[in-house]
Amino acid sequence: MIEPFDVSQLFSRQDRIGIISKDAGSANLIAHSFTDFHNSLVFCEEPGRAIFNTLGYKISSFSKEVFDFADVLIIGTGGSDFEKKYLQRAHKAGKQTYSVLDHWINYEARFKVGNIKVEPRKLLVFDSEAKNIALAKFPSTPVYHLSNRYEESIRNRV
Repeated sequence: MIEPFDVSQLFSRQDRIGIISKDAGSANLIAHSFTDFHNSLVFCEEPGRAIFNTLGYKISSFSKEVFDFADVLIIGTGGSDFEKKYLQRAHKAGKQTYSVLDHWINYEARFKVGNIKVEPRKLLVFDSEAKNIALAKFPSTPVYHLSNRYEESIRNRV
């Protein structure tokens, strides 16, 4: 079995990382994974905003600022259309995107805006079960299994 790899093996600390996230699940996974990446900018709504604020991220009030700043966009996949519409916009703008799958259900619905399906370009997952499901649901999409630093932070507190 190949172990999950650290986020620094996929991204350079010189990369300008734009983060768009709303839901707590993906916000926690993203925020804890990129804490050492100081060249990042976040556009988010609650409950994600509180998570990113707690970890000291620079937060923008404008999505355009994040789009203009970022070499790479990391986008959550929540139940609302918040992240979906920015993923759709990122694709139209030709941005390099990674979509975060934070659990094991509703994978297809996480990429639908109304009747429009927005195909993920690259996927980030944080456990082997999510990886297996993502590979089955999106066989032509690269899936990257990262170390779960959020889970590690919880274990360290207990």
